[in-house]
Amino acid sequence: MPGYRHAIEQVDAHIGRVVEALSARKYPAGEDWLIVVTSDHGGKGFKHGGGHDQPEVIHSFLIVSGASAARGKIQRQTYLVDIVPTLLTHLGVRLDPEWQLDGRPIGLEERNPEGGGRETER
Repeated sequence: MPGYRHAIEQVDAHIGRVVEALSARKYPAGEDWLIVVTSDHGGKGFKHGGGHDQPEVIHSFLIVSGASAARGKIQRQTYLVDIVPTLLTHLGVRLDPEWQLDGRPIGLEERNPEGGGRETER
């Protein structure tokens, strides 16, 4: 599927330019950039929609990159609902159970609880 491959290459180039721009600027002390890439869902065939009971459709990928990202493969299945808890945790927001978030933070390095601990999985 050359069109699909071309789209992936374009997105990779866009992300490369963002990373290049971040690397080229002078960072004020304490900045900790996190780049997260995902899709809204997986896919099967050529149609958009349907198949929400099929693993190829409901599973999506998650790439977490930056100084605070854990290195290596994420060991558990990721879901779209994991994105918000991951970003909030990266920003130092303690997740409140009253919010009833469905997801969990994923792919971040563990931090010492005295230094703004993270509750994250890999």
